[in-house]
Amino acid sequence: MPEKTLNARVLYRAKKRGWRVVRIQRSQVGIDGIHRTGTVKGFPDLMLFKAFPKMTDDWKPSDFDGGIVFVELKKELGKLDPEQEAWRDLIRGAGGDWHVFRPSDLRTGIIEEELNRG
Repeated sequence: MPEKTLNARVLYRAKKRGWRVVRIQRSQVGIDGIHRTGTVKGFPDLMLFKAFPKMTDDWKPSDFDGGIVFVELKKELGKLDPEQEAWRDLIRGAGGDWHVFRPSDLRTGIIEEELNRG
Protein backbone atom coordinates (compact mmCIF):
# COMPACT_ATOMS: atom_id res chain seq x y z
CA MET A 1 0.00 0.00 0.00
CA PRO A 2 1.42 3.41 -0.94
CA GLU A 3 2.05 5.92 1.84
CA LYS A 4 -0.55 8.23 0.27
CA THR A 5 -3.26 5.56 0.69
CA LEU A 6 -2.18 4.85 4.27
CA ASN A 7 -2.35 8.59 4.98
CA ALA A 8 -5.92 8.81 3.66
CA ARG A 9 -7.03 5.82 5.74
CA VAL A 10 -5.42 7.09 8.93
CA LEU A 11 -6.90 10.59 8.43
CA TYR A 12 -10.38 9.15 7.84
CA ARG A 13 -10.22 7.00 10.99
CA ALA A 14 -8.76 9.79 13.13
CA LYS A 15 -11.35 12.38 12.10
CA LYS A 16 -14.16 9.86 12.58
CA ARG A 17 -13.02 9.46 16.20
CA GLY A 18 -12.86 13.17 16.92
CA TRP A 19 -9.14 13.79 16.49
CA ARG A 20 -8.03 17.12 15.02
CA VAL A 21 -5.32 16.43 12.48
CA VAL A 22 -2.40 18.49 11.22
CA ARG A 23 -0.71 17.06 8.13
CA ILE A 24 2.85 18.22 7.83
CA GLN A 25 3.90 18.98 4.27
CA ARG A 26 7.39 18.32 3.10
CA SER A 27 9.66 21.28 2.62
CA GLN A 28 10.08 22.53 -0.91
CA VAL A 29 13.41 24.07 -1.81
CA GLY A 30 13.50 26.65 -4.58
CA ILE A 31 16.27 26.88 -7.14
CA ASP A 32 17.80 29.54 -4.89
CA GLY A 33 18.08 26.96 -2.07
CA ILE A 34 15.48 28.64 0.17
CA HIS A 35 12.79 26.52 1.84
CA ARG A 36 9.38 27.80 0.72
CA THR A 37 6.89 25.68 2.66
CA GLY A 38 6.72 22.79 5.05
CA THR A 39 8.81 21.95 8.04
CA VAL A 40 12.25 20.73 8.96
CA LYS A 41 13.51 17.45 7.59
CA GLY A 42 12.42 14.36 9.48
CA PHE A 43 9.50 15.91 11.39
CA PRO A 44 6.58 13.43 11.73
CA ASP A 45 3.94 13.35 8.97
CA LEU A 46 0.94 13.86 11.25
CA MET A 47 0.08 15.47 14.55
CA LEU A 48 -3.20 14.32 16.12
CA PHE A 49 -4.90 16.36 18.85
CA LYS A 50 -7.81 15.42 21.07
CA ALA A 51 -9.10 16.74 24.39
CA PHE A 52 -10.58 14.27 26.85
CA PRO A 53 -13.11 15.86 29.25
CA LYS A 54 -12.88 14.94 32.92
CA MET A 55 -16.12 13.98 34.62
CA THR A 56 -17.09 17.03 36.69
CA ASP A 57 -20.35 18.82 37.41
CA ASP A 58 -18.84 22.31 37.13
CA TRP A 59 -17.05 22.42 33.78
CA LYS A 60 -14.12 24.77 33.13
CA PRO A 61 -11.31 24.67 30.53
CA SER A 62 -8.85 23.16 33.01
CA ASP A 63 -11.14 20.11 33.21
CA PHE A 64 -9.70 18.68 30.01
CA ASP A 65 -6.84 16.23 29.68
CA GLY A 66 -5.23 16.48 26.29
CA GLY A 67 -3.76 13.97 23.93
CA ILE A 68 -1.21 14.73 21.24
CA VAL A 69 0.14 11.96 19.05
CA PHE A 70 2.95 12.35 16.52
CA VAL A 71 2.76 9.88 13.64
CA GLU A 72 5.29 8.90 10.99
CA LEU A 73 3.73 7.03 8.07
CA LYS A 74 5.84 4.37 6.36
CA LYS A 75 5.44 1.74 3.67
CA GLU A 76 5.56 -1.77 5.07
CA LEU A 77 9.33 -2.11 4.76
CA GLY A 78 10.18 1.60 4.89
CA LYS A 79 12.92 2.63 7.30
CA LEU A 80 13.32 5.78 9.34
CA ASP A 81 16.09 8.07 8.19
CA PRO A 82 18.48 9.59 10.77
CA GLU A 83 16.51 12.85 10.95
CA GLN A 84 13.27 10.94 11.66
CA GLU A 85 15.02 8.92 14.36
CA ALA A 86 16.28 12.16 15.92
CA TRP A 87 12.73 13.60 16.03
CA ARG A 88 11.42 10.33 17.48
CA ASP A 89 14.02 10.46 20.24
CA LEU A 90 13.39 14.15 20.94
CA ILE A 91 9.60 13.77 21.11
CA ARG A 92 9.73 10.66 23.29
CA GLY A 93 12.47 12.20 25.44
CA ALA A 94 10.16 15.15 26.11
CA GLY A 95 7.37 12.77 27.16
CA GLY A 96 5.58 12.82 23.82
CA ASP A 97 3.60 10.05 22.17
CA TRP A 98 5.26 9.10 18.84
CA HIS A 99 4.40 6.19 16.53
CA VAL A 100 5.22 4.73 13.14
CA PHE A 101 2.09 3.53 11.34
CA ARG A 102 2.44 0.96 8.54
CA PRO A 103 -0.18 -0.72 6.32
CA SER A 104 -0.04 -3.90 8.43
CA ASP A 105 -1.03 -1.81 11.47
CA LEU A 106 -4.43 -1.28 9.81
CA ARG A 107 -4.94 -5.05 9.53
CA THR A 108 -3.73 -5.86 13.04
CA GLY A 109 -5.77 -3.10 14.70
CA ILE A 110 -2.80 -1.19 16.12
CA ILE A 111 -3.94 2.06 14.48
CA GLU A 112 -7.54 1.59 15.67
CA GLU A 113 -6.33 0.95 19.21
CA GLU A 114 -4.27 4.14 19.27
CA LEU A 115 -7.07 6.25 17.77
CA ASN A 116 -9.68 4.84 20.16
CA ARG A 117 -7.92 6.35 23.18
CA GLY A 118 -10.42 8.58 24.91
